[in-house]
Amino acid sequence: MFRFNAMKFTLNFLTLIFLLSPFVGFSQIHLEGEVKIVMKEGLISGDLRLSNIPEVKGYNILLNKGMNIQYFQNSENQVMPYSGYYNGKMRGEALAYTFIDDQRTLQPLPDQFSIKYRGAFPVYTDTLNSFDFKGLIAFNGNTLRAAEQSKWYPVIYDIANDRIIDNYTFSIRINCEDCHTVFINGAMPSPESNSLFESAIPRQLMLYTGDYTFMESRGNFILNADLDTITAERIFGEIELVKEFYADKMNMPYDEKIYLISHKAITPYRPDQSWGFAIFPTFAYAGVDFKTLINESGKFEPANFAFFAHELAHYYFNTGILSGTEGWFWLESTAEYLSLKASENFFPNYYKSRLKSYAEFLLKKKYKPIKSIKSMDEIDEDYRYVFGPLILIVFEKEFGQKVTFNILSDLVRLSESKSITFDDFRYLAMEEGITPEAYGQFEEVYLTNPLALQNTINSIMTQP
Repeated sequence: MFRFNAMKFTLNFLTLIFLLSPFVGFSQIHLEGEVKIVMKEGLISGDLRLSNIPEVKGYNILLNKGMNIQYFQNSENQVMPYSGYYNGKMRGEALAYTFIDDQRTLQPLPDQFSIKYRGAFPVYTDTLNSFDFKGLIAFNGNTLRAAEQSKWYPVIYDIANDRIIDNYTFSIRINCEDCHTVFINGAMPSPESNSLFESAIPRQLMLYTGDYTFMESRGNFILNADLDTITAERIFGEIELVKEFYADKMNMPYDEKIYLISHKAITPYRPDQSWGFAIFPTFAYAGVDFKTLINESGKFEPANFAFFAHELAHYYFNTGILSGTEGWFWLESTAEYLSLKASENFFPNYYKSRLKSYAEFLLKKKYKPIKSIKSMDEIDEDYRYVFGPLILIVFEKEFGQKVTFNILSDLVRLSESKSITFDDFRYLAMEEGITPEAYGQFEEVYLTNPLALQNTINSIMTQP
């Protein structure tokens, strides 16, 4: 999510084995079943089965706190006892559940189980909420928006590795009698109120259902925007420019088709406010008039270009990387760094002014150096969207853009198997030929020094 006013693959053989070995024998969780929705009442009912679950020694099963569990069942359709329904522990938007036996002893996570549940949520129409965010299950009378962060479907939390496992292949039937269109992230939207959605590609699941239309352009889709064909084609033409730039710099293919959603926030927004978030390959925006995205020349204005470039960067740095105390940095600061580099390539003057405005904005802030962070909560929005990317800009200034992109590419690969940290960043920097002495000096000035923020500002201010 972004809100701010508007391979080289040189690892040696042993390192390659280190990176690739966690994938051997990896199980891909599959989710199947049916979800029923009643738009006018704000009701969601799920009857789902998770199968092919990998071995996770310390685990929680996370489900939105507004969902009431009817039961869990094992592979023989026998009801399973579980804990978490009384004095349950929260993790983000969800309650955490574990399986137990009749003596309330913790039981291992099985390789498959079923869950049946139901939840009732507010329907916001005339009187709106004081806030909105990606983790809310949002009914507004016309549409339902339920992103993966809301945990409207059961997800696995790997305690030992501090990782959310919510990317599933799926075969799910959506039944919504008072919907004109139904959609699950990564599958074609359907004009049928009762539709089966399937994906052999693992996805984080997002629901977007209700009374809206959609259109196709170049195999991409725009939902709920009422656009003409020419405008839609130009929007996706601009998006292709960003995708091609990233694929080249990251040396990693960018093969996804894109789904754009225009949704309405359930909190008041000023005319100049906008809000976007990504769940690949879907981008959802509130407060953005898609009809005005393209200027008279058929192009994005620089601010719109940067806005989309940030969200498109989450193809690489998605919520699967959001773990550990530095999680917000790896999720958002990296995406904003990529956005800045795309802006520099296509709009160099805009890039320079944006760097300057970021540095000036930070003059009023007091932030810990990144390696002194003890909790994810210490990395607030301005830290992750403004200070964080400037740390990467300064690193690039010291060691070069190619080295920086190579390290980021390697981090994306590494994040598939572990919760990444700046220790991994340092290790990969060494693999790129940066000496321990040079990295140590950078670390002391910009990552650990109590004056790291001011040092970063000073470096940005002296950019040519």
